[in-house]
Amino acid sequence: MRFCRIKTSLAAFALLVVFSTGVIGAEGMDLEEIVYWGLENAPAQIEMKNELEGAIREIEKTLAGAGWQLNVRGLSNIDLKETEIRRQLVSLNLGRNFVPGINLQGSLSYGKGISGMVSGEAEYKPDVNLSVGYRVFPRTPSATERELISRKAALERVQNTFLLRQSQNILAWVEDYLTLARQEENLESAKKNLARVEEELEEVLRRKDIGEAGELNEIDSRVALLRAENAVITLEQAAARNRDSFYRALGLSKDAEILLNVDAELVGELWEWVESFDFEEMEREEKLEAAKKANPEFKNLQLELESFSRQVEWFEKEQKPRIDLSGNVDGWHDDWGAGIGIEINYNIFDSGRDNLQREDFRAQERDLEKRESDLEKDLDNQLQTLEDAVKTAKRDVEEKELLLKRSELELELKEESYQKGLATIRDYNQAVQNLQEAQLDYSEALDNLLISRLQLAYFLGNFIDWEQGVEK
Repeated sequence: MRFCRIKTSLAAFALLVVFSTGVIGAEGMDLEEIVYWGLENAPAQIEMKNELEGAIREIEKTLAGAGWQLNVRGLSNIDLKETEIRRQLVSLNLGRNFVPGINLQGSLSYGKGISGMVSGEAEYKPDVNLSVGYRVFPRTPSATERELISRKAALERVQNTFLLRQSQNILAWVEDYLTLARQEENLESAKKNLARVEEELEEVLRRKDIGEAGELNEIDSRVALLRAENAVITLEQAAARNRDSFYRALGLSKDAEILLNVDAELVGELWEWVESFDFEEMEREEKLEAAKKANPEFKNLQLELESFSRQVEWFEKEQKPRIDLSGNVDGWHDDWGAGIGIEINYNIFDSGRDNLQREDFRAQERDLEKRESDLEKDLDNQLQTLEDAVKTAKRDVEEKELLLKRSELELELKEESYQKGLATIRDYNQAVQNLQEAQLDYSEALDNLLISRLQLAYFLGNFIDWEQGVEK
């Protein structure tokens, strides 16, 4: 079988079956269409996509801030004592901070007293200024470069969490869908049981009329009827609440129709997919390494460690003598000048500030190492918990399967006894109800095993590519 054969085109198809009001077509949505709908419309998915887009915009804003900037400036300065304009100009200012660390500034101005406060007799004239600066040594990132590195790391952190969070969302939808489908089965079973109890009461009343049953039998049957009615009402209310919660999680309209099917094709494909991973054959250390590579918190901690190492490296470089080059052109036409310069700067004494900063770095390093160690232990514990959950789910399936066989045998015996007059109709109905409950318990145990195996698969870094599909 091929898993998710419909691939990306299914997402478009799922949207086509939606009316402009957001109401799903009368035929309803199956589980696979629900998943693709949720990927585009679920509030949790939209929130994740907004985070991702926001991180991308922050990078774009940083790059835009480092690009060309052009502004106009107007200035007028009046001497109150002399009541005359001492300085007045209008200018265009152009600048750019190049990512490699080059700063370029230029201006074109026209006015009076461009060079400063002068007498009122100064003439209005144009002026041009162009300057460039560059850090030669030590070569450390500029403020713009550092901000860009920080923004890219923030984007990577969001990307690290996106895939796992999306897979967990899908798993929650599948689990909720199966819960609703099982509740629907349970409700139908409860309604059938109610019909049987009503027939039972009619039979008891008939037998009472001919003296074969007494008041106690009638009371027991009426109590059974009340309990059956309450069971139907309780299940209907629970199903309605869970359906509303499911719709909200998916971003579905209340009028949307979904097809509840415990034997949905996607469920079978999920079983085939998850059983293709032989977790039992993996060594413990191999599993832990896989968990580290897949765990967003661990990956983001590694990013934090890399960022810390860069900060320490930049700090040590900045303690060395700094050498900056500069160049400028100033003036208009004949009245102009140009120059180049070199500046050397070295801090001889800082009152112990750098040593305190180094102590701070050492404290940060100890904290990061402890967090990494603690997280490794947490991952080990989580792995054990998930493995135990799979083992428990397997044992539960085995137990429920045996109980199901027992209920089937019990029903056969009760049916034979009822036909021979050795058991009452109530005994027979109870056996039928027990079998239905055993069937539902067995199905729910299988659902739990599927979910627990999927959780372990995700924990070890095996994710479903819902855009490309997974082929067997």
